[in-house]
Amino acid sequence: FVSEAFRVFDSMPEKNLVSWKAMIMGYARNGFCREALKLMYRMEAEGFEVDDYIFATILSTCGDIQLNEADSSATCYLETS
Repeated sequence: FVSEAFRVFDSMPEKNLVSWKAMIMGYARNGFCREALKLMYRMEAEGFEVDDYIFATILSTCGDIQLNEADSSATCYLETS
């Protein structure tokens, strides 16, 4: 279902903060940590502010082995923000 949700999200002509958060949370809560981080970076690149809630959710829901792969990206993000 996550891939279907992303197709809908990606086809949206205008995305807002709610749609970005929903997609990132959907990825993170379903174990797609790498995708959640990538989408978080894309969100920021498109001019939206990544808030503490988004980042905390990614960190708290991806606190398993997958986070080890993404940990350096997350740490780098914190250091540059």
